[in-house]
Amino acid sequence: MKQQKPILPAPEATRFESSSAYTDGNGVLISWQMEAEVGNIGFNVYRVRKSGSELLTISKMVAGAASHAREVPAYGESYGFFDRNGSGSDAYLVETISLNGLTIATPEMYPQYVSDLRSVNGKGSAELAAETEPKLSLLETSVLTFTKEIASEMSRTQLAPDPVTHRSVISQTGVVRIGVKTEGLYRVSRAQLEAAGFNASGDSSLWQLYIEGVEQAIIVGANGDYIEFYGKGTDTPETDIRQYFLANGTTAGKRIGTRVAHPNTSTVVDPNYLQTFVKKERTNYIDDIDNGALENYFGRGFGGSQTTLNFNLSGVDFNNANSGLHLRFQGYSTGAHLIEVVLNDQLLAPVPGPAGESSFAADYTIPTSFLREGANAIKFKAMGSTGDFVFFDTMSIDFSRKYLADQNRLPFYTDNYRVAKLGGFSSGSVRVFDLTQDGSPALMTNLQSQQNGATFGVNMPAARGRSFYAIEDSALLSAHSVTPNNPELVGIPTNGADLVIISHKDFLPQAEAWANYRRGPGQNFTVKVIEVTELFDEFNYGSLSSDAINSFLQYTVQNWQNAPEYALLIGDASVDSRNYENQGYWNLVPSKLVGGVFSETASDEALADFDNDGLSEIAIGRIATRTAAPITTILNKVIQWEMYVTPLNRGALFAYDHNIGYDFDGMSLRMRNQLPASMPSTLVYRGEPNANTTLHNGMNAGKYIVNYSGHGTTGSWGGNPVFFNIFSVANLLDDQNSPAVYTMLTCLNGGYHYLYNESFAEVLTKSNNRGAVAAWASTG
Repeated sequence: MKQQKPILPAPEATRFESSSAYTDGNGVLISWQMEAEVGNIGFNVYRVRKSGSELLTISKMVAGAASHAREVPAYGESYGFFDRNGSGSDAYLVETISLNGLTIATPEMYPQYVSDLRSVNGKGSAELAAETEPKLSLLETSVLTFTKEIASEMSRTQLAPDPVTHRSVISQTGVVRIGVKTEGLYRVSRAQLEAAGFNASGDSSLWQLYIEGVEQAIIVGANGDYIEFYGKGTDTPETDIRQYFLANGTTAGKRIGTRVAHPNTSTVVDPNYLQTFVKKERTNYIDDIDNGALENYFGRGFGGSQTTLNFNLSGVDFNNANSGLHLRFQGYSTGAHLIEVVLNDQLLAPVPGPAGESSFAADYTIPTSFLREGANAIKFKAMGSTGDFVFFDTMSIDFSRKYLADQNRLPFYTDNYRVAKLGGFSSGSVRVFDLTQDGSPALMTNLQSQQNGATFGVNMPAARGRSFYAIEDSALLSAHSVTPNNPELVGIPTNGADLVIISHKDFLPQAEAWANYRRGPGQNFTVKVIEVTELFDEFNYGSLSSDAINSFLQYTVQNWQNAPEYALLIGDASVDSRNYENQGYWNLVPSKLVGGVFSETASDEALADFDNDGLSEIAIGRIATRTAAPITTILNKVIQWEMYVTPLNRGALFAYDHNIGYDFDGMSLRMRNQLPASMPSTLVYRGEPNANTTLHNGMNAGKYIVNYSGHGTTGSWGGNPVFFNIFSVANLLDDQNSPAVYTMLTCLNGGYHYLYNESFAEVLTKSNNRGAVAAWASTG
């Protein structure tokens, strides 16, 4: 009888396994591997020179295992950091950030010279430098604090979405999609429209612009040379891009009209208006915080060392005595939190927070003299219980602002029957629009530009209070994207398919190859290939959203005459849907982010779960890729695999880990007993002699199933020494008959949604003539 292996306790401390630094003369790559991590939030990286040490991870730490699973032990994870300004004469050290407040650090490392960093990392210095290029923050906004009268009028004229009209618009041929990210006046040229397939040679009076099925007033330039419109972005965890749709209609389109600014004898001048400046940081993704539907990106993390957040204010009216300051933090360490706050060298009352992973806030009334025109700085330090560690979330400042343009733009409002004197524009080419009525801006006329020294301005005569937007012509915004719209509607009952393939637009030829294979002899599937943007347009007014995919799949099950049984997604997904980390927009076919046992994680199952029972109603899978080649590789592996007549004869391989915290030995036996007794099976224990060789030989033999039970990371099985990892795959036999179905009963092996590295499941499936024909693995 097989002897049961004992269940061993988990490790009690975080330990480094190795660390090193490399340079090719164009920056320094620091790499390290952990033996074990227990409650390790992340890492700080320091550059050490004769002048002292410099923290390189101020706003974005290198996230550790605790950011995925808090105090659950992790083994063998590898990490890296690229210092684009480093040199071979610099020294480096890496320090842990722990939930218990204890830290350990590597010895100081001096870079080893290599001719090409690709030899140690797979990426060259130019690529690494581009990935770490500082990104200009797009998370600073200014919000007007309207008077009750103006707010009431704007609310009364707010237009509701019109889904019927929206469907009618997007089903027309020749419609273009115009994506905008921020609020302001946009200009789109005729050349841009024509490049996206818009027919600009017809009657421009028929051009119509829509958002969520509601027509918007626009300006059409002479000879149809451009359109201008007032656009607004959006703000969801998945996107900040809002889509407008321009169509050639059959009736006259809505245009921005004019309104005369009548002179008034009032001499009462309003010196300012109320505005709220909002600054967010979104630099650290922490997936083990149970944040519900809110995003899991936060700003800088900090503990007992002070951190400084810089920001700029303009037009501050210091004649108003008081202003408001509002701060929000995300607690992370176990104990109670207490934050020291210093604003422009003025110590404010500390901010208390409850213990653990709680969001907490503070509101201050401060003397306006605490603020500065231009550069400001606010400093934070966690000084609560031992190991106090907190993430910055959001800061907002309410203050009275003068009517001064910022970068030649000025959103503002006026008080009833008071003059407003606008200034700070670089030229006299200033236009003022009344925005009070939703979707119907009006261009103010009868205004005279006035020069005041080196700048220009406009006097707004006294009248009823309104919401306005003033702009100098050089400050017009450019659209984020101008793209063609596909007029096909998929949400109609006469559609039907056994298999739906939802693909990113760049992979449609490869998606059709998959479809044709399933349509072929011996299979005879009916297959529908859909470009994912069609679903955003039809089910979410054009904005990227995983809910759009869920709504579409639910519609097919409930309404299509032939409801699909299978769904294949082709394209990568990413937790960084808004490109906060400057790595690119890789949420090509978004997955649903759901709460797991330990952390938030991606779930394609949830896209096809229509009754919230945690199980999909359609069999669903994904080829997670950013390029086209792996799609063809995987298809070829599937074709070869499905040629086998008696695949069970190939046998099964069961690999399992040390019984640390769980009986992986027993799990493997239970799995084996679910298979036919006649099916050949091999069990490989990580701790047995020559375990790695036995494992490799079994994989090379071309098993039907390869199963692993044990601890794992995104890219490995087991801890130190690693049992098998993503780098081991390349050493497997190059044989078209060797790929197997891999089932991995471990954490993170299927984490395709992480930003920087491919998961184990991705590497196994994308490897040509080796690895996996298909992989079933956990994303969290």
